[in-house]
Amino acid sequence: MKKALIDILVISEIHKKFLDLLPDKPNLLDLDNDGALSNLQKSLPLKDTYLYDGIWASGALIQSSKAEINALLQIIYSALIPGGYFFCTFKYGHEQEIQT
Repeated sequence: MKKALIDILVISEIHKKFLDLLPDKPNLLDLDNDGALSNLQKSLPLKDTYLYDGIWASGALIQSSKAEINALLQIIYSALIPGGYFFCTFKYGHEQEIQT
């Protein structure tokens, strides 16, 4: 059975590798900070000066429904500079129906 990168490396090692991809003094957004995703949504449309070299989301999107994920990924994509990096994790498991 193949293992995913997340299985092989501890999250701190992955975070270091992620940071190594970015330029010196990157404009970085950590969506795991309280309210970061909500603040990003409220800032739309973003101006060029608010684009990010990297966006980190290790668990920040877990509570989102399948319908919300697509919209959130579009927002995140629009917040990255061309060639920027996005990292996110999701939990393993079986698909569950989300009641709204």
